[in-house]
Amino acid sequence: MRFEARESETTLGTVQTPIIHAGEVTFESGPITGPIAEDFVRGSSEFSFMDVILEEGSLNLSAIVIDEVRNAVFDVSGTERSLAIVPKSDTSFDSFIRFYRYVTETLDSKASFAPMVS
Repeated sequence: MRFEARESETTLGTVQTPIIHAGEVTFESGPITGPIAEDFVRGSSEFSFMDVILEEGSLNLSAIVIDEVRNAVFDVSGTERSLAIVPKSDTSFDSFIRFYRYVTETLDSKASFAPMVS
């Protein structure tokens, strides 16, 4: 998982195109509910959640996550069945693994983690 910028030459000059390789956590133990998701975004001393959108019903969760230990930033977006993790610049793989551990400790101990297929 990573964020990169690919440079391309055009007739107007050099253009940078962002390329994002996201990851996805799939919840294996069943759907995540609104109250569980609320506890998730409030319950960590290692991760801060900013600009949180949390809608119940058919769960919709999106937020900017700040890894307070590694000073890394990434986005999350999810439903009751999965959570996409989208890197921003300078996000380390270690941050993703620590975040995945936080997910398995708070949301679903059987959750799986894999690169998102585009």
